[in-house]
Amino acid sequence: MRFKRIMASIIDWGIILTIVGMLSAFLPSYKIFGIEILRSIPIPILAFYIVFKDLLFRNASLGKIMSGLRIVQFNNKKASVESVIMRNIVLLIPPVCWVEVYDVIKGKTKRHADIWFKTKVVTKAEYISENMYN
Repeated sequence: MRFKRIMASIIDWGIILTIVGMLSAFLPSYKIFGIEILRSIPIPILAFYIVFKDLLFRNASLGKIMSGLRIVQFNNKKASVESVIMRNIVLLIPPVCWVEVYDVIKGKTKRHADIWFKTKVVTKAEYISENMYN
């Protein structure tokens, strides 16, 4: 599971950085009151993807889908939209994000956000065996 979670994170961050990089490279830069307007557009897009990525494919990001993982509640029921969003919002806070990334790399079965919002990451087989697909 550790390898799958790391691969899912690498895929997701690769998608995020590719989108932001492409937008930054192709958007013209305009300054209004000394603030670059169009070049700063990728930042909200980045935040939006980070927060909502796990809602794209039945409680899984593209990285989780490719790694065969899903997010569920502790009681193995389908994770609520609110808990999925909240577990990802903490990734927007740099010190918390570093701890969360460390948890995944270290191979912990649950990130701190999983504990706080009563979620866990399971394999697709576990997800289907609990009849959570319906």
